[in-house]
Amino acid sequence: MGRCEYDKEDKTRSNVAFVAELSTSIVNPPNNFHIIFYHVIFNKGNGYSGTHGMFYAPFPGLYHFAVELTAPPQSSSHTMHVRIMKKTQPVAITFLDVNTHQFLRRTGSIILQLDTGDDVWCQTEYISGHNTIFGGTTYSMFSGFIIQPML
Repeated sequence: MGRCEYDKEDKTRSNVAFVAELSTSIVNPPNNFHIIFYHVIFNKGNGYSGTHGMFYAPFPGLYHFAVELTAPPQSSSHTMHVRIMKKTQPVAITFLDVNTHQFLRRTGSIILQLDTGDDVWCQTEYISGHNTIFGGTTYSMFSGFIIQPML
């Protein structure tokens, strides 16, 4: 059975997508800090929890996730790494290392095969110096969508 045939049988399985943004800036988060993107812009299929900052796979499939982070201008050097986590395992990392008088924006993404109930979320890893993840309208976001449902 091809994908088009599968979609005709169960369109709800091809309608999973979310976008959430950081409501306010996070200043000097500790290592292993769970980043919660509270402001849910779009949540088709209700897989993302803005309360817990986690995506829970509603069914098995291949999913794409991305995190976009912004750091404000700063004169001193600082480093922060943010991981996309699958359950308790890091699966992707984004480096937000800066010593600039300009805004810095970084994006990291990954494709994951998930089983029903698997969770995906973001966490700080390595922290050095004074760090801010800039929050507010579209500065820092977490998103995901299903690519291919699995039978």
